[in-house]
Amino acid sequence: MDIEQQLTELRKPAQRWARSVIADFDLTPTDLQLVLEGARCLDIVEAAREEQRDTVTTAGRYKGTARTHPSITVERQARADFTAIVKQLALKEED
Repeated sequence: MDIEQQLTELRKPAQRWARSVIADFDLTPTDLQLVLEGARCLDIVEAAREEQRDTVTTAGRYKGTARTHPSITVERQARADFTAIVKQLALKEED
């Protein structure tokens, strides 16, 4: 499956980011895979946000208690992964 086909499976914000990076930078095949992984991270962030629209807590273990919604942890990890990928890509505008 090529990059474009894989991108079509993701949400629009992730697609836009990936396509803009691909268009603006001269990327190696490895870089293209990193961009795709970064887009997947953004997609996970969006999915986690959708789960949080109604609430950011869930019922706790004991009656009457609440705990942080698991999607918040998923979102944090996806953001950290995205940041690491962007650093690894070292995208810099050419003058």
